[in-house]
Amino acid sequence: TEGRKFTGNRGDLGYFTVFDMVYPFESGAYNTPEGEISMPVRSDFGYHLIKVVDRKPALGRVQVAHILLKVPENATAADSALVEQKAKDLYNRIINGEDFARLAEQNSDDKSTANKGGVLPWFGANKMIPEFIKSVSAIKNLNEVAPPFSSFYGWHIVKLLDRKEIGTYEDNINELKQSLTRSDRAKKSEEALVNRIKQEYKFSESPKNLAAINKIVTDTIFAAGWKVPANVKLNKTLFTIGRRSYSQLDFANYLEKNQRRQSKQNIEAYVQDKLNTYINTSLIEYEDSMLESKYPDFKALVKEYRDGILLFELTDQKVWSKAVKDTAGLEAFYEQNKYNYMWGERLDATIYSLDTINQELSTRLRKAIKTGITDTEILEQFNTDSTTLLTIERHKFSSGDNAMIDSIEWQTGLSPEILDEGRVHMILVHKLLAPEPRLLNEARGIITADYQNYLEKEWIKELRRKYDFDVKEEVLSSIK
Repeated sequence: TEGRKFTGNRGDLGYFTVFDMVYPFESGAYNTPEGEISMPVRSDFGYHLIKVVDRKPALGRVQVAHILLKVPENATAADSALVEQKAKDLYNRIINGEDFARLAEQNSDDKSTANKGGVLPWFGANKMIPEFIKSVSAIKNLNEVAPPFSSFYGWHIVKLLDRKEIGTYEDNINELKQSLTRSDRAKKSEEALVNRIKQEYKFSESPKNLAAINKIVTDTIFAAGWKVPANVKLNKTLFTIGRRSYSQLDFANYLEKNQRRQSKQNIEAYVQDKLNTYINTSLIEYEDSMLESKYPDFKALVKEYRDGILLFELTDQKVWSKAVKDTAGLEAFYEQNKYNYMWGERLDATIYSLDTINQELSTRLRKAIKTGITDTEILEQFNTDSTTLLTIERHKFSSGDNAMIDSIEWQTGLSPEILDEGRVHMILVHKLLAPEPRLLNEARGIITADYQNYLEKEWIKELRRKYDFDVKEEVLSSIK
């Protein structure tokens, strides 16, 4: 074999299922009867001859625990027989009731799983050697232990812990769609679409006219430096889709636009491959251009979508972004309407909060507040660099802003002590504030929203003045 080699296993790939191999290989394997050899199968990796050795029902995903007993390198027949006998002895001990996990920890040569009771991660058919999959597939019930079996790793004892069946089509449809999208079999859908479009629009090709392209393309295209010669006539048709013809020049421009650095290859093969891609792309683009004429409902949907985008962009220019960016207009709107954004009655108050319930500290705090010293001086009396006993916050409070503010009498002066969750609070009411307009920065969000509504109404008035319109009342009334 060339390329990837499977030393010592005579090309045995083990068990696999859908999406484990490239699609041509998978298709060749699934369409070859058991025991027979396929015709040569071509994939991106080369040509394959596939012999189907065995088939089994889908395994799904399983989790097992195992005990591995390795056969020493250069082992004699007697050495191998001792390992086999040890595997059989362990199996008998397990089926007679001894703990599998403990025996795995004590005996398994797979040190990565021995201390976990031999438990392996979840796996599917393509992740293990064939002997392992055969043994697991034969286990019918959870927690059942299969008889010992050998592989080139040694001797194995396997216990089935859990199994996830493949589920129904409905269970797997989303995962299947994702796998199909990532798989090279997605090309099959594109090929079917391209062939349908060719038939529908009577695709025709003029292969002889490709010779002129082969003559002008040079090796510079593999360095992404090729240019379409200016002095060459390239006006003959390469292919036709429906009523549209694609000339040699169209294809040459496509080659120039889509060239990239790559290793050199046969120019004619390169040009033919690019032409195939260009044809497929052109077919799909042509079909896309015809969708609105073929499907009236789709045309209406596209028009609705296009009109919606235009309206969104225009409304953004005239209303939404303008309201945010037009600071002068927003300020003028606020001045004209500021009495629509009023504060209710509020308290200008300071909340003093002690971090502990202590009568002596509470008394000291009350006296300090009444002396009229500044809050900074009060904090210096109670707090140190390492300890914060007192916090102070002064705000203008509306009803509902703060539960403690709502609980006191709304009158100037110092409130009684308020105990709450291990803390002591006192509230000094400086003054009661009468209702007044909110400043622009205090209600910018709601004012901006109202300004947007104002701009939209003015814009609609302008449109009504600018354009004539007529509402058919009898038609309007017929709509239910």
